Amino acid sequence: RGNALYRGKKYKEALVHYDKAIALQPSSATYYANRAAAHLMLGNLQKCIEDCALSLKCDSSYTKSLVRRAKCYTKLARFEDAIRDWEAALDTDPSPDTYAGLDDCWRQRCDKFEASRPKVRDHYKVLGLKAGADEREIKKAYHKLALQWHPDKRAQALCDQQRHYAEVIFKEVAEAYAILLDPQKKSEWEQEFSAFLANLKWRHAATHAGGPTAPPPGTATHFQTGQSQ
Repeated sequence: RGNALYRGKKYKEALVHYDKAIALQPSSATYYANRAAAHLMLGNLQKCIEDCALSLKCDSSYTKSLVRRAKCYTKLARFEDAIRDWEAALDTDPSPDTYAGLDDCWRQRCDKFEASRPKVRDHYKVLGLKAGADEREIKKAYHKLALQWHPDKRAQALCDQQRHYAEVIFKEVAEAYAILLDPQKKSEWEQEFSAFLANLKWRHAATHAGGPTAPPPGTATHFQTGQSQ
């Protein structure tokens, strides 16, 4: 009865019947997964996640619950959790739809990462270091991250977007390493990064003061306008 209502897109009514089914058989992975599906269609993402967890507690390899929870995590931009579920689902269902779901999740993660990247990056932060780290620390951090993100290590990645993400990260790591170990490049970057931070501070102060003020001396115009160099 609940499934018939679900197919008829009467999701709220279907929930009532799924509740009754679960009360009669609380150890059924299928019933929790069915109720999760109804919650997903209604946009009740947290309830869907909770029901998927209950379903997986009954059967840890129940693919439908892994996929539905992955969809919720993706919608909530919890990409690490979503990727974990998509990859687990692939173990039991290596279908085109499951691969497509994983690929889309990686695509969204890449889009969010690239949209949040500052125009001038903190190279110490890229390497997971504090400002002023010495050469030994820089080399150690680089080699650790290079092993993790080198494209050759990702050759067997499950999807194209995962490989693309690794390539973007590795490129940033390699750039940070090259700049921090080259005295001239490092000096140029430090000046540029200082101007960038000064501009951010000016923007923050101007916003809270209720209007623009004069930009800090020496701040490059392209930081103010967003134009490329």
